[in-house]
Amino acid sequence: MDEKIRNRIKEQVVVGAFAEREEKLQQQVIVSNVSIMKLLMLCALLYVVALTRAADKGADKQVQQPDEDVSQLEKRTTFRCPRGWTKYSGRCFHFVPRYLPWAEAEKNCRAMGGHLASLRNRNEYFWVQHLINYYTHTSPETWIGGSSRTGDTTWFWSDGTSFTFTFWCQGEPNNPDKQHCLQMNYSGKKCWDDLQCDRRLPSVCVKYPVILVKFHG
Repeated sequence: MDEKIRNRIKEQVVVGAFAEREEKLQQQVIVSNVSIMKLLMLCALLYVVALTRAADKGADKQVQQPDEDVSQLEKRTTFRCPRGWTKYSGRCFHFVPRYLPWAEAEKNCRAMGGHLASLRNRNEYFWVQHLINYYTHTSPETWIGGSSRTGDTTWFWSDGTSFTFTFWCQGEPNNPDKQHCLQMNYSGKKCWDDLQCDRRLPSVCVKYPVILVKFHG
């Protein structure tokens, strides 16, 4: 009887030890599986981060690409004045020797894509004087783009340029009721004068250069 009890106890001990060992092995397997899952999750996270960074770099390149294209385009862009027009200070000027009233002179300039000349500073004015002298060998009184309304002392350029620079002769303008158009090269000082708009004078037109783009493929 005692022997049977001992054997049963021994069997229980062996079974218990085996069960305990099996439980530890299962726990180790679970721990290993958890570690593997963590490692896989970490790898997946790193992969997503790498893809995101690559996409961001690609987007940056796409955003920057138009600037590079524009830069290349600018290198192939030239600004030229048509034949008969002379470029100065970023604009094209053209002397018209035909004697016309101010309104017809402005209309003629518009037909050529411009306006009667606006003058923005002293250098432009002196340069236009030289342009007129080049074609005429004199300094005739000439229409430019300034005008005013009846009874108003405010002057405007026909092309919309701000009327900030002036070169009026002494005492001019002096007749806001009858003289509303601007002539240059007036008197011996070759300055500005207000004049009746129906008087016939040569004129100077101005417009911006033609943009020429050459593509090389």
